[in-house]
Amino acid sequence: MKFEMSEPSNEVPDVPMNNNSFFAIVGQLEQLEALLREGQLEAAKSLMESMSVEQLSMSTHVFGDPPLILAVSMHQHEIVDYLIQRGVNPHQLGPLHCNLLMVAVRAGSLETVEKALKLGVDPNETDSVSGLCVCVCLCVWRLVMRY
Repeated sequence: MKFEMSEPSNEVPDVPMNNNSFFAIVGQLEQLEALLREGQLEAAKSLMESMSVEQLSMSTHVFGDPPLILAVSMHQHEIVDYLIQRGVNPHQLGPLHCNLLMVAVRAGSLETVEKALKLGVDPNETDSVSGLCVCVCLCVWRLVMRY
């Protein structure tokens, strides 16, 4: 199953104000991002256990990355494994149309590149910023690493 990004909308969602509201979830995602940045993996896991797979697939804001993409870019392999085991879609695209494989290549994470390929993440997907696919990103990365 491939997830597509929807067009941005100026509509304000009708969100009930309770613990499961959009704003509460965004607060949890922002807290999770901070914990990942600080390397507090146990606290991050504890927070993620209280969240649904759908919540763990959301972004904190329009240009924010979902937790799986954040974990890859921060080299948090344990969190990447945890999220995939929890059922987060490894084919999910971030707001800039980057998939798990693209971010892993850019982060230089061979372990996650191999995992993404085994999971069938599309290496021909292009991002919305550069229009480059993973294969081109990998070639550029290899050139940069030589010099």
